[in-house]
Amino acid sequence: MKKIALLVTVLAVLGFVTFVCAQEATKQAEPSKPATPAQTATPAQPATPAKPATPAKKPASKLIGEVVSVDTTANTITVKDKSGKSETLNVDAKAKIKKADKAITLGDVAANDKVTVYYKTVEGKKTATAIYVSVEKAPAEKKATTETKTPSAK
Repeated sequence: MKKIALLVTVLAVLGFVTFVCAQEATKQAEPSKPATPAQTATPAQPATPAKPATPAKKPASKLIGEVVSVDTTANTITVKDKSGKSETLNVDAKAKIKKADKAITLGDVAANDKVTVYYKTVEGKKTATAIYVSVEKAPAEKKATTETKTPSAK
């Protein structure tokens, strides 16, 4: 009888130890779930000022004008603005180039195209990050107006 009681006690202790070890292994396998202690009422703390956000990237500069020339070998574009001043910009390999909302290549941009170029200046060099070619709208057709004369009553 003592042997059976001893055996049951040993098995109970082993079962308990195994259960505790299994719980410990589960906690180590899931470190992303922190235990949340029961919250107790705490006095309100004064609000701390929010940390200033990191400064945003400097927005790209914009140049609107007419294409003077395009060099696909050197990846450059020369644009003349309204004042007549010409600017030559390098074109980034990742630059977005679009015409009528369709992606095109630098080779598709031609002289005399009206463009809006967004660029960034790094170490004194202007590099185009996006080029949008304006689509010339067809001149509006004049509506034929027909005047109908009504006979005047006399």
